[in-house]
Amino acid sequence: MVVAVCALPLAGFFPMLYKTEEEIRSLAGFMIVIQAICMPLWSYTNACYFTLRSGGKTGLTFLFDFGFTWLLVIPLGAILSYCTDLDIHILFAVLSLIEIVKVFIGYFMVKSDIWINNIIDDIMDENQA
Repeated sequence: MVVAVCALPLAGFFPMLYKTEEEIRSLAGFMIVIQAICMPLWSYTNACYFTLRSGGKTGLTFLFDFGFTWLLVIPLGAILSYCTDLDIHILFAVLSLIEIVKVFIGYFMVKSDIWINNIIDDIMDENQA
């Protein structure tokens, strides 16, 4: 969160470090702002990811991360870039902010307790058998 807050006001300065056209600097500054806005979302989804993984649901984490990217983000990016005339600014913002969907999915997955594997009960059942 601290990095995101620091990146926002500095977004216009980072591109000035490079010798390039003003249009490129403007695009880079915009992308830094979008990335800074998305940082809290990524932090939350990473926390959800590792919570699910720590519960032993590695298949679920695979779907949560890899599946989300390949089943939603990449197809959406292909459709929006090839089938619409959206500006790169809008396209980048939409594809970055789609992380909001992953935040909701992660929240409900963690809240539902489906990720918990109680290994103590499994060991007790094996010992009693």
